[in-house]
Amino acid sequence: MLRQPVRMPTQSAAAYVLPLVRIVPAPPPPDSCDPVPAMRRELALLRIELEQLRAREDEARKTEQFLFAHLDRVIDSRDRWQREAERLSALMADIPAHDETLEKPQRSLVWWRNTKWLAERDGK
Repeated sequence: MLRQPVRMPTQSAAAYVLPLVRIVPAPPPPDSCDPVPAMRRELALLRIELEQLRAREDEARKTEQFLFAHLDRVIDSRDRWQREAERLSALMADIPAHDETLEKPQRSLVWWRNTKWLAERDGK
C-alpha cells in the first residue's frame, strides 16, 4: 500500500516528493563517460568545415584567374586604342591647316588622303 505524504503547512512542495524518487540519481549526460563519440562528431564537423573552406579557396582562385585574364584583355585593348590614337594624331598632323581667308570647303579626311595619294602617284 502506497502512502501519500501528509502535507504540512510549513513544508515546501519539494518536500512532498516520494523518497524513492530522490534516491535514484539523474541519468548521466550522454558522452560523459566515453569521449570518443563526441570526438568523432567533432572530427566529422571539422572535415565538413575543411571541405567548405577548400571549396571557397578554389572559387576564390578561379575568380582571381578570371579577373587577371580580364585585366590583361583590358590592358591589351587600351594599348591597341592608344596606338590607333597615335596613328590618327600623326595622320592629322599631315593635314594642312584650314586657311580662313581662302574659304575652302572643309574636306573629309578620306577625301584628303585620296587626293594626297593621287598626287603622289601622278608625281612619280
